[in-house]
Amino acid sequence: MFVLFALSVCLTAQEDSTQRIVSFPLADVNQQPTYTLVVKNQKHDPYIIYIGGRRIGEVPEHGEEQFKLSTDVYGRSEAKQVRGFRFRPNIIEFEVPEQENGDELTMILE
Repeated sequence: MFVLFALSVCLTAQEDSTQRIVSFPLADVNQQPTYTLVVKNQKHDPYIIYIGGRRIGEVPEHGEEQFKLSTDVYGRSEAKQVRGFRFRPNIIEFEVPEQENGDELTMILE
């Protein structure tokens, strides 16, 4: 599935019966060094993940997503609650350090 964003930035998703891997932010991510960000959501609501101001994707409630990212995607990050809030969404801030090709980083939303 391909979703086209402004400036030709693409988000691709591949699904199988056990996991979903999302590649971001470039259409030609297979030609670049990449790392995997695993986000485990232990909360009762879904969260959208942003890294360096870029929307990476959504993690469902009590779910887990793996995002295949270019190594140039790192920095100040946040997980923003999608629904289930009364006045304002909960925002969890975190830092994604610079990664090397093939690295795997796990982030747990508790």
